[in-house]
Amino acid sequence: MQLLFLKDFYALMEKHLQATVTDHFPQEAWKRLDEPEMIDRPNLNQYVMVRVLKDTTLRKGSEEARHLEAGSNLIVNYGEIRGFLESGAVQLIM
Repeated sequence: MQLLFLKDFYALMEKHLQATVTDHFPQEAWKRLDEPEMIDRPNLNQYVMVRVLKDTTLRKGSEEARHLEAGSNLIVNYGEIRGFLESGAVQLIM
């Protein structure tokens, strides 16, 4: 019962958003959506909360290396952890 309700609700929302938003986009706007300047870049100086999925070591410049233990959560600068996100060693929580 709930699944049917959610499917119907989703279909109504999709139809509503198409009628009120996407149907009014000019064709030129659709063509530009994949251009590099239209894609947001992450703020490398922003702090994020991550969950460590694999034991790893964080090295930051001349500072002492920090061991990151799988299962732990931490708040860290995005620029410092970016490579670990891409490799799957950590996961963004927020």
